[in-house]
Amino acid sequence: MFSPTFPPFMRRLTPLIALFLAMPASAQQRGITAEDYFSFELVSDARISPDGSQVVSRVDRAQNRRVPSVWIAPTDASSPAKLLIGEDWSPSAPRWSPDGTLIEFISARSPNDTGSTAARRGPAPRAQLWLQPLTGGAPRRVTSIMNGVSNC
Repeated sequence: MFSPTFPPFMRRLTPLIALFLAMPASAQQRGITAEDYFSFELVSDARISPDGSQVVSRVDRAQNRRVPSVWIAPTDASSPAKLLIGEDWSPSAPRWSPDGTLIEFISARSPNDTGSTAARRGPAPRAQLWLQPLTGGAPRRVTSIMNGVSNC
């Protein structure tokens, strides 16, 4: 009589496969839908501060499109994360300054953009490097490169 020989990893998987096949269809989970995708909040490009006490990261929020913002949180989770740079800046590539007092980021926001529709008319500005103090206040643009900045 023929007896197939399975590799060791297959012998370990066989009970799991049998369990999955025995589950009723109602117990199986559905796949991800487009609606699910827009409900995700994705953290990306997380960076630890030079002293190791805080983390800054870019978060994409769902509003029927991806809108980034920059958040900061203690690495020991002793307090909740707080918004550092809002969605209206559409920030990317947040990085710590060497002394840990500033966050550098890239944004295509115009320096004279007040958030009004009138200020956004005209040609779109190129992305530039900005600095945000951890103590608060408005970000300050530090570059004016004709073709823009693509990375910190």
